[in-house]
Amino acid sequence: MINKLDEIILKIINQLNLNNTMTNYLKEIILFLIILLSTYLIYFIIKFIVIKLIKAPFKNKKRSVTKDVLKSNIINKGFNIIPVIILLRFTKHTPLLNNYLNVILIIVLTYMSISLLFSILNLTNDLYNKHYKEAKNKPIKGILTVTKFFIIVIAVILILSKILDQSPIYLLTSLGALSAILMLIFKDAILNFVAGFQMSSNDLVRIGDWIEVSKYGADGDVVDISLNFVKVENWDKTIVTVPAYELVSNSFINWRNIFDKDIRRIKRTINIDVNSVRFLTDEEIKELSKINLLNEYLTKTSKEIKEHNKNINNSDLEINGRKLTNLGVFRHYLTNYIKNHKDIESSVLNIVRQLPSENTGIPLEIYAFTKGSSFVFYENVASDIFDHIYAIIKDFDLKVYQKPTSEDIRKIGK
Repeated sequence: MINKLDEIILKIINQLNLNNTMTNYLKEIILFLIILLSTYLIYFIIKFIVIKLIKAPFKNKKRSVTKDVLKSNIINKGFNIIPVIILLRFTKHTPLLNNYLNVILIIVLTYMSISLLFSILNLTNDLYNKHYKEAKNKPIKGILTVTKFFIIVIAVILILSKILDQSPIYLLTSLGALSAILMLIFKDAILNFVAGFQMSSNDLVRIGDWIEVSKYGADGDVVDISLNFVKVENWDKTIVTVPAYELVSNSFINWRNIFDKDIRRIKRTINIDVNSVRFLTDEEIKELSKINLLNEYLTKTSKEIKEHNKNINNSDLEINGRKLTNLGVFRHYLTNYIKNHKDIESSVLNIVRQLPSENTGIPLEIYAFTKGSSFVFYENVASDIFDHIYAIIKDFDLKVYQKPTSEDIRKIGK
């Protein structure tokens, strides 16, 4: 059939009175164009019929991996390769154009093959994330990115070997001599490449984790993890990309554990004015004993202090014996208040402690964990606790330290 077609084309060209070389070239160009058009015409007809037959059985299925595959572009891309392979087969009938056509068709075939493989890898990632329960904890996007990288490298080597008419092994040997220069140029890419594997194998970061990387101004949820970068959506909705090797080589904060345990730490202080700290009188102790959270503590401690002071000379002087202070009783009240709070987790460490005093008063720190980890719940609980503290502190005749204003300083001067 090709020979008959060749004879017909030759008769038509002979009418143009061209020289032999031009005649041969023109003949082969026309022949190739006819083969090209014929191939694609037959291809589109077959493709339309076959795809219809493939999709028909899965048309009414709502949840199916096969349906996801059919919705993707993989089948179309797979079919698109067939005409190129057929054309490569027919280039032997165009000997003058054979070398040029082979190079062009090999490049086109390589590009189509890469596109098909990339679509398969992307679909694999989508199906993995959609159907595998642990996908969030064990993302495979990094591994697939590495696979894509190697596919591109192999494709480039194959194309270059075809263009230069050299063996791929020869090109690989030549690349070995340039490895030192390439390592220097692509140092960051290589570091990120290795770090991506370390993050994945050590489970350092997952999509959805809240992380803080102060060096890059990152403070928010991880929305994407690639082999080279981790993309973070900050709380102000800005996006920050952090190089993977930074998370491996330097420290960062990952808040995942608080959400896994569904608890969150309150670690806030209230500064007490040192001038308001004093000993309590018996009458004041009796009055404070009416507070339910202090009754047991004050009754027990008052007895211990009385027993202790019996054996001390001049125990009526405050400096000689043991006495309760308003700050100490207040601290015990807060301890019991935190322990009995309905939104505070009692199975972990909860403490109210006094920190070293500063020029801003005596810091009294509340260290506790809420029973929920959500931002709104946590802030509401913490605010409710400190609202209560500020409201009842006057019952212990204590004052919260406030930096004096210029007006206060003038009054003291007068």
